[in-house]
Amino acid sequence: MTIDVETVMRANINTEPCPYCGGEGIVGCSYFDLWNRMCDWFVECAECGATNINPTRGYSTEEAAIKAWNTRC
Repeated sequence: MTIDVETVMRANINTEPCPYCGGEGIVGCSYFDLWNRMCDWFVECAECGATNINPTRGYSTEEAAIKAWNTRC
């Protein structure tokens, strides 16, 4: 079985700078179900690539991913 994953990244002014390098936090969404447009949200540093997505799953909403990035949870 093949799983199609599409990742969408966009700049967001609500993210804090990266805790490692000070780079811009970019909000991303990895679609795991393109038919229903369901995805895992995360934030990734545009400079060093640090991210708050874990190996198995991201956050269910964009707001949750941003909050986790901003509070370093």
